[in-house]
Amino acid sequence: GVQTCALPIFLFVFVALSSAISFAKAPSQKTIILETMEIPPFMSAAMPYEGAATYATREMLKKAGYNLEVRFVPIMRIRNLKFSKPDVNGFFPSFVDDDFVEGLTLSKTVYETPWVIIERKDHPIKWKEPKDLAAYKGGNVNGYTIRSQIRKIYEENKLNIETAPDDALNILKLANKRVDYIFTDAHIFKFLMATDPRLKPFANELQINKIGRAHV
Repeated sequence: GVQTCALPIFLFVFVALSSAISFAKAPSQKTIILETMEIPPFMSAAMPYEGAATYATREMLKKAGYNLEVRFVPIMRIRNLKFSKPDVNGFFPSFVDDDFVEGLTLSKTVYETPWVIIERKDHPIKWKEPKDLAAYKGGNVNGYTIRSQIRKIYEENKLNIETAPDDALNILKLANKRVDYIFTDAHIFKFLMATDPRLKPFANELQINKIGRAHV
């Protein structure tokens, strides 16, 4: 997770404390069930190997002697259920400062990826500190945690953030000038801009905020 303003985010697996999983010892169960959501190219039921992060997690568990079963669930359903299902061992991806993982423990880092601000080229976001973003209207996917030092400003109701149901629609809101900037993962942004036909017309109109590369 983003621990300070200048660090990238980390992709983790959260594992239920009550489970018998031990990655260092011989497994007491051969199949681990993890929940995740559709975030291509990292996780997607429609992609080869169910996405890059799913593949990496499956390979990691395979080396420890486990099989991995992945269930794709909407993020708000995961938030609302609070991991109450006894047959589910954990959830991925998640971050150090996620706020809905009570009763779970954080695994070691699986993947590292930057969380950034995306802007329109004709309307660059000028900021040095998170509080400067209050001058703009931002966008975020419903259910995604506002991370890093941005979170404090958000929780103090100083940021105007409009939510979207998924990453592609979050980007579309920016492209259609409904918001001034959005939060997203840099790899997700690049993947969707290259593959989603709704976004391709805006390929030369959007960019990663240069300050956001280092400070989100």
